[in-house]
Amino acid sequence: MEEQEHQQAEVQPHPKLLYHYTDQCGLMGILNSDCLWATHYRFLNDATERQGALDFFLAIDQMASKDQHISSRYWCGLRESLDRLLQSVDAYFISFTKDTAEPQSAGDRLSQWRGYAPGRQGYSMEFQADSLGYKAGEWTENMRLATVMLQCIYDNEVKEEIAEKVIKGHAEALKLIAQERIKKDHPGSERLIDDPNYSNKLRDLQLNLLKFTSQFKHYGFREENECRLAVYVIQGVSELKLIKFRDGALGRTPYIEIPLGLRDQDSMLKRIIVGPSQDKDQIVVSLRLDLAKMGIQGVKVVPSKIPYRNW
Repeated sequence: MEEQEHQQAEVQPHPKLLYHYTDQCGLMGILNSDCLWATHYRFLNDATERQGALDFFLAIDQMASKDQHISSRYWCGLRESLDRLLQSVDAYFISFTKDTAEPQSAGDRLSQWRGYAPGRQGYSMEFQADSLGYKAGEWTENMRLATVMLQCIYDNEVKEEIAEKVIKGHAEALKLIAQERIKKDHPGSERLIDDPNYSNKLRDLQLNLLKFTSQFKHYGFREENECRLAVYVIQGVSELKLIKFRDGALGRTPYIEIPLGLRDQDSMLKRIIVGPSQDKDQIVVSLRLDLAKMGIQGVKVVPSKIPYRNW
């Protein structure tokens, strides 16, 4: 069983559809604002969010003790640079469930209904993954923010394997950048480097480290099979005007609105599943009318197939 889970964790097929579970308040907020809400990582349901960064530090220490091909100066520098990076950059996440393993129950998982709408009416919003990632990336690039779609990693062995690849890749990239810098600073010995954008290369390396620390999730959350849209914001910059607040279980919760374009001709929202309830058939009719009044077309509304009574 463990070997099977390990193999499944290594193979991460790109999903065509992603599902966002929410309750009535969350659904209407998304539909009315035509936006998804990316929530600050400290206000999510996993109390160990960004624990991946600490696991990453542990992986660095373990590799430093056994890998003699990379200098101790590099290991110390990597720890310090990552620590500064995590202190200066905030992460905001939108969580989705990837259901490629069980298409027959896609978007209709009992564990998710219980987790995201306990005792309340739940909804599952089905999105076209490619369109969602493209739209979010296009918007955040204009806003000078970094956005990436990530598949969460739960298996500890896979975490260690990826950590090793990321760290070694980071070391090699830094070596190449340093060599190019030397060539540019001494044009008499070698021709000038055609690509002088060293800061962009370093920024890409930093983004890779951020992506890695954002992918780690506690093993106990593995049933969620989460894909997440991560938005990175540098603290203290003008982009802070994009940050809004809502009342949540943990108090005033910071979030960023990511435009969806639900009224576009080819909307990325394909289907809404109405969660288990004694009135789900009536709710389906009501939601269809609501979508029509909002001018949102082409979205199927269907009831959950799960005969779960939560009233």
